[in-house]
Amino acid sequence: YSTLTAALRAATNDCTIQLLANIALDSTLSFAPDTAVNFTLDGAGFTISGGNFTLLSLGANVTCTMKNITFRNGDGGGTGTLDLAGADVTLETGAKIINGESVTTNNLGNSAYVGVSVSASGSKLTINEGALIDVAGTALKSDGKKTSHITINGGTVKTKNRGYIATTADSTFTINSGKMINT
Repeated sequence: YSTLTAALRAATNDCTIQLLANIALDSTLSFAPDTAVNFTLDGAGFTISGGNFTLLSLGANVTCTMKNITFRNGDGGGTGTLDLAGADVTLETGAKIINGESVTTNNLGNSAYVGVSVSASGSKLTINEGALIDVAGTALKSDGKKTSHITINGGTVKTKNRGYIATTADSTFTINSGKMINT
């Protein structure tokens, strides 16, 4: 496929989408299919990058395992570098979410750099051994009365600000193993 958008639209259950090169986005890539799809996104060591916006937003019918891929942007804003808009995402070995060099805040006092955000209820994130989230602001954010289930089974979550924030008691955050580092 000539674009990641085309590959996502063609995804079928149990398929693997593998990057063949780095991808530079000029706006958010959103994928919210009408029917459920379960696939693997294998970056093959390549990077998806962009500017001051969410790079990838995945909808409620998406179950996705990510490995060997780096998501890198300058400022994920309030909705993060990776946005779970109802998706169930697992980060495996080599999956990296990286943004921001120094902590900044927006006019509301919230950290401007967010790693993974939840913008729709029902989102699930599992971080397994070998995955890395390294951000200047909030690493994991379930905000705006959205429910989420975030589990760290390994890997490393690093932040220069807040590790995790949720504004509803219905969200769960579990650390079974791995590292949560706040500098």
